[in-house]
Amino acid sequence: MTEGKLTRIPSPIILANLIIGGFTGAIHALLHVKPLTSPLVTGSLIGFLVGWLLDLAFFRKVTQPRKRILIFLAFILIEPLLVFNFVAPVMAAYAAVHTVHNPVNAPASALAENAIDVAFTTSDNITIRGWYTPPNNDMVIIALHGLNGNRQSILPHAKALAENGFGVLMFDMRGHGDSGGEIYSSCLAKGDVAAAVNYIHAQEPEALIGIFGLSSGAHTALCAAAETEEIQAIFVDGVSFGRVKDILVPRSQTFEPYNLLVPAYWTLTVSTDLFSGHKEPLIQDLVKEIFPRPLLFVAAENDMLEPDQARRYFAFVCSLSSTWVAPDVSHGGAFAAYPEEYTQRMVKFFSETAHSTTITP
Repeated sequence: MTEGKLTRIPSPIILANLIIGGFTGAIHALLHVKPLTSPLVTGSLIGFLVGWLLDLAFFRKVTQPRKRILIFLAFILIEPLLVFNFVAPVMAAYAAVHTVHNPVNAPASALAENAIDVAFTTSDNITIRGWYTPPNNDMVIIALHGLNGNRQSILPHAKALAENGFGVLMFDMRGHGDSGGEIYSSCLAKGDVAAAVNYIHAQEPEALIGIFGLSSGAHTALCAAAETEEIQAIFVDGVSFGRVKDILVPRSQTFEPYNLLVPAYWTLTVSTDLFSGHKEPLIQDLVKEIFPRPLLFVAAENDMLEPDQARRYFAFVCSLSSTWVAPDVSHGGAFAAYPEEYTQRMVKFFSETAHSTTITP
């Protein structure tokens, strides 16, 4: 009688996997900026199926309560680790590579009165669309937004530069906004920057060129600057890592909480490489390639990685470079919290370092 009752009770393994599947589906919806219902239902169904198979293979034939509890605990401890370190990072990588086109709904005049709509083509035939305003000094700044954003995401930063006399070329990177392309990675988008440099040269042949990047745009800025010597000064906000080696080397003197996330970070980087078809480089290697051109790293104090990573990369930069850890802000929040100081730092950096005699145009 006891055995019959046990086999008729819904298996905890099925219920647990139903919850895990639904949670994973919800994460998928958030990463892809999609409605919640379909991914939630799909994830729950997959979770139910996985739970049913596990129940059939490992759980259903066991009638002893103690063994059932031990099997349940084993799976309920292992499965979240697998989801966190492998399933979720793979989903995040897929979402990062297959980006969302959020259309631009503002005119070029949102940047400056004399700004114009521009379009140019990359070497792999992707049309990039953006805004351009010419300089009142002799320098143009390329401005790059973050993942799943568009040029409007960094409009406050770009306006601050334009209002201080800099020319600005801001655009939607491939796979974003009004630009073409369906696949994005920091490494791939350096081609967008190369095309932007050609556009600037055509408009202002004698202009110096700087670059600003936020979040994943900061990674793209580093990738592009490492290969494009015409970029004279690099201002990046929110740099984390390109590969796990960026976190592990040089070895930290103390254990940090993010060390626990190394398996998930490894899965994320490998999956990104597979989905994009291009291997993302080490940030350390990019910084070494940029030397001796000046870099300014902005890091958010409340971000788990950014302050430590900025200090690691700073070991490879020239004397004209600097790091600013913005107090009490999260990733990408420095400008909103400190607009005046942020603007002053940008203007000073590009004005002084880009015109230094140690830099060869």
